[in-house]
Amino acid sequence: MYPPDNAAPARRRTVVVAAAASLILSGVFSYIAHTSRASAAPPPTKTPAPEVSWVIRHAGVDAATAAARLALQDRVPEVNAVVTKQLGANFGGIWSDISTGTITVATTGRPVDFSSFDGDTQLAGRLKQLTVRHSLADLEALNAKLFLLARHTDGVTIAGVSLQSNSVLVHLSAGTVLAALPADLASAIASARTALSIDTLATPAAVHARSCSNGQGDWGAIDCNPPLRGGISIDPGPGSWGWGPCTAGFVARSKSDAKPYVVTAGHCDSTTPTSDAWWAYFANLDAHKVGNTWRRTFASSGDYASIAVANPTGWSPGSYVVVIAGSDTTRDELYPITGAVGSSVGDVVCTTLSMSSATYCGIVTRLGVSVYYNGVTVQNLGVVHPDTNYECGVNGDSGGPVYRGGKARGIYEADYRTSGNACVEWYYQGISAALSALNLTIP
Repeated sequence: MYPPDNAAPARRRTVVVAAAASLILSGVFSYIAHTSRASAAPPPTKTPAPEVSWVIRHAGVDAATAAARLALQDRVPEVNAVVTKQLGANFGGIWSDISTGTITVATTGRPVDFSSFDGDTQLAGRLKQLTVRHSLADLEALNAKLFLLARHTDGVTIAGVSLQSNSVLVHLSAGTVLAALPADLASAIASARTALSIDTLATPAAVHARSCSNGQGDWGAIDCNPPLRGGISIDPGPGSWGWGPCTAGFVARSKSDAKPYVVTAGHCDSTTPTSDAWWAYFANLDAHKVGNTWRRTFASSGDYASIAVANPTGWSPGSYVVVIAGSDTTRDELYPITGAVGSSVGDVVCTTLSMSSATYCGIVTRLGVSVYYNGVTVQNLGVVHPDTNYECGVNGDSGGPVYRGGKARGIYEADYRTSGNACVEWYYQGISAALSALNLTIP
């Protein structure tokens, strides 16, 4: 029934004390301690959803209010379609605020007409206008210009457009002096100073893609029986060129023949070939082949890949992700994913990271950001501000599912940390663009 295991990759057992405990997320949860395996815990109550729990704690509201504010965030695309057409070049951006339960539209001067939403009880009293200095189009053009000038300059990161501050964010590492930057970059920053928000990190920082283990072992892993789902760890098989363990994002199906695939990060695979084998582990630690890489992109256009499931009968792939229990979340082994949607600034999203043994939630702060990592500048990524400075991934977390409200939102790609390992922000590939390029659909 299951794939043959005679060529299965050996489970790594190296323990790195300084690293976060690694794991593989499972369907039938089976925790493996450093010295012994604990018995599997019974499935938890599947409510509230992780994003609801996060809002309850951070906004100080009850479950009903939290759910209502999350539902309001789903109206942002509809409001956006109306106001962008109305404001044209005056449009300064749109975002939601989970703490107040409002949607804000920025304009450079032209008043916003919300009359088309009169009578909409969900939006009543929830729409705000803010007059700003710079249009979104001007800020995006400035961001693109500065990114090209700074992409190979140490100590400077052009971090995208911040709608709330109406500026382009510039991160400087400790010790970086603007006057010492290359002349063309220094001049561009000086001339655009009123449209920039410049901050200096206490310690040097860098972007890290989370694809390989670098010797960090899997001891303490959580392994799963079928159904195959998002959030579990996947390992490259023997003879494969993959960089190391990654995380399964979502189970999707071909638009052509409905065959199942696993979506993950494109940088998890090597440059060649694109047919690497990927494996996962059952609760008894037996290794089983998931399948081979089918399509892969790691370029300016995106960072995503699909793995063709080798044995659908054995794996019984399902449209679920694993949620790990934490301060904001209740463990849910079969959190359902019913479709795929885009993101808006201000959205609450969650991600399950297999090697971090965690589900983290945070707020989308920017969209359409270009990030340079692993030698490639990937465009149009989303940015999430973590709840705490440790809520970034570790090596092996790349590809993890980003989701909310039962909908797939993206794929975890990389994070931005200081040299002291403090998490500044993390990045994700939008799922809609990935599914379109891979010719897949969810569920």
